[in-house]
Amino acid sequence: MNVKKLKLTPGGVENKHMMTSKKEFKHEIVPETGGQSIMFSLNDWATIDHDEHKAIVLEKGEYAKTNQMEFNPFTKTISYVYD
Repeated sequence: MNVKKLKLTPGGVENKHMMTSKKEFKHEIVPETGGQSIMFSLNDWATIDHDEHKAIVLEKGEYAKTNQMEFNPFTKTISYVYD
């Protein structure tokens, strides 16, 4: 799928990292990871924006992004790791 804007993290508005490019780019959610990994190919530079830090600039190229999860052995629960 080709897009110009892509939300890179699960969670609500307060925890989103949004990647934006002037040119469309391809992305694919990797099903084997339960939807936690995204592969994308940038045709031009892009920025990742978040309220808590400066924009991160990515150059043209191939990328993979994986959301971290942690397992709590005491409660036997899985949760996302947020920054």
